[in-house]
Amino acid sequence: MEVQDATKSFVYDAPDSRLFRLFHLDLNDEGEALSGRLLTTRFPGTLQDQYKTFIKVNILEHGLDVMEAMTGSRDYTALSYSWGKEPDRYPLWLVTVANKLDKGENPIINAEPDRSGNIWITANLRDFLLQMRRQKLNHFLWIDAICIAQQLDADKDVQIPRMRDIYELAGQVWVWLGGASSAQSECFSDLPLVNNSLGVILDGPGPKDRQALDTWLFSTFSEVCLPHPSDLFWQTMSQLLTLEWWRRLWTLQELVVAENVAYSKDWGTSVYKPPKAAILYGSHRVEWDQIELFVSAIERLGLGDWLKSRQAVDVSEDLHALRGLFEIRMCRLNQFGWAVPLDTLLLATRRREATKPQDMVIGMLAMMDRGTIRKLALSSSMPTSQVFSIFGQYYIQHEPRECLLNHVATQDRLPGLPSWCPDFSSREITFAIGTRWFGRNADEEDNQGVHMPCVGFTEKGSWAIPKHRLEFGRLMVNLFTAKGGYHGMYNTGNPRSLQPVERSNAIRASGMSLDVVTSVIDCNAAAESIDFLAFNSVQQTHEWDRQCVQLARQTLTEGSSGFDIYARTITANRTTTSTTISDEAWYDREAQVDFAGQYLRFQQFIQATLHAETTISPANMDADTLRFTQCLQQMSCQRRFFATKGGRIGLGSSNMQVGDELVVFFFCPTPYLLRQVKQETLVVGEAYVMGLMYGEALDMLERGEVKETQWTLA
Repeated sequence: MEVQDATKSFVYDAPDSRLFRLFHLDLNDEGEALSGRLLTTRFPGTLQDQYKTFIKVNILEHGLDVMEAMTGSRDYTALSYSWGKEPDRYPLWLVTVANKLDKGENPIINAEPDRSGNIWITANLRDFLLQMRRQKLNHFLWIDAICIAQQLDADKDVQIPRMRDIYELAGQVWVWLGGASSAQSECFSDLPLVNNSLGVILDGPGPKDRQALDTWLFSTFSEVCLPHPSDLFWQTMSQLLTLEWWRRLWTLQELVVAENVAYSKDWGTSVYKPPKAAILYGSHRVEWDQIELFVSAIERLGLGDWLKSRQAVDVSEDLHALRGLFEIRMCRLNQFGWAVPLDTLLLATRRREATKPQDMVIGMLAMMDRGTIRKLALSSSMPTSQVFSIFGQYYIQHEPRECLLNHVATQDRLPGLPSWCPDFSSREITFAIGTRWFGRNADEEDNQGVHMPCVGFTEKGSWAIPKHRLEFGRLMVNLFTAKGGYHGMYNTGNPRSLQPVERSNAIRASGMSLDVVTSVIDCNAAAESIDFLAFNSVQQTHEWDRQCVQLARQTLTEGSSGFDIYARTITANRTTTSTTISDEAWYDREAQVDFAGQYLRFQQFIQATLHAETTISPANMDADTLRFTQCLQQMSCQRRFFATKGGRIGLGSSNMQVGDELVVFFFCPTPYLLRQVKQETLVVGEAYVMGLMYGEALDMLERGEVKETQWTLA
């Protein structure tokens, strides 16, 4: 091995959009400096982008023979990992390897001109390479920090757009979650065995089997062959599911486009193929589908909150990463190729993170059809507010099923951003009241009203919104890699729907002004707590509820079913089949659930806790009341309770105030609150108001009780 000059930097090839680099780690002895070889090859010029999904042979114009000679395989592995936040960088010595063999069928190492030298990598990547060297893993790898010249913007400009192709064509994807202690690594390796035990419970003959686990009764774990609740396994999995990788936006696309495994899994009426990927944590690895099985099982068994309590952070937020990945990959199973609607991408990425704010939109481009990418013409060099506004205006024209106005409540607010446009770089602080999936879930009973709110539209008739984009997907040839654009195909064409104002960041909305806010109760701080039923949280909830009940009694007319209206309002009429916080829920449009009874039983639990002056077990609560409690926490979090001049009560955003106007927009799912500020109309946020959630305002318009109004939303 040549002597390494620590001051010498590796020289990359000139930037080229067809260029493709692969890295091979030198498997030298422990303690030696990390080093490797970089193979430069090219995508074949005859392989057009729009056909890449179908043609998987002759991936590279040159280099396959070299790859096979050095590793015994003509495939490469793409690495998915997070860079980490540590500022320290470590040297990696690189030499080139030619993309063809010499006359003796041997690789040509460090051919002239000599470009060998160091690059500098993060601590997390260094840990991965050291682990790979210990295990003598002989693979060609694609790793962004090595295969893209990070110091050359010109190289990044041509290589980053090819990342979708690179991960899609990889033989497999490795997910590196970072180093782990030997004990943690051993626990991780037990995951398949634990999944087998969880599967036995879930596959039992009746609901009783699914209630076999009681996190307050530890003996139930051993009875079903699961690790004791105090076992390091649960702590390890809790830590694993809160690692940075799950929250990064770029890691989503890397798994979304990965090759499918050969087998399929049944998922309701659909068939799902997991990505051909493996998770590496410390010295052990498991296949990706084992993580999916584990997360699905703990959610179905109601163990999500309990697992979350093993850590001082919200695991449920990180589990959303798996749900988003699953949903996008389900779209990919379309018979003709990718058919991923914008609303699916938005909901899958809203809780992710990126270093640059604009990357929260730029990072979605790799998962869009090429026609949309060209139409948006976004660039990371644009101001962030401009990127968000352009994407937002395009979105409201082409995705009528999911309204952006229901997603404006975020932790932070970017200066200069229009009030109607979400700050895509900041996490949402609420679960949207109005969201997609109009209709029943296939696995729910017919007597359950699962309809989502549909304030400004109906299922059929003149107020029906266009079919969801995905329903057209099967009629289209490979939407995801389409040669042509589909601009305007899903535009409602109805001037009453939300429309962008030309040469402006504003949008135009039509609808009805219904009421004005006269009283507001501040948010329940306990709803943000990890343990909503802890003694301190119960005290806070009791005081918040007392104020809300008092305002409701002052507002609602005599003779109305007050407790029922109030209980439905503070939960947004939402219920669930799960006893844990979940995105899976249904809305009781037909008023078949006894919300008032559940609320009164919850009050009994509150009184018992206050009398005991300590936290008491939720096992004292029946399943229906526990579900009510979970929905109460979820839907009241970061929301204010309010009353209106017209005698209505509701839930609104945390920044609402007295004087805000309650309105309904055509083809939008919920009421909204607006505010007049210096000649401008601003969007405050979505609202829940009993008696307006299922088209009642449209009926009022037909009867002439309200007038149609138009607003320009700044």
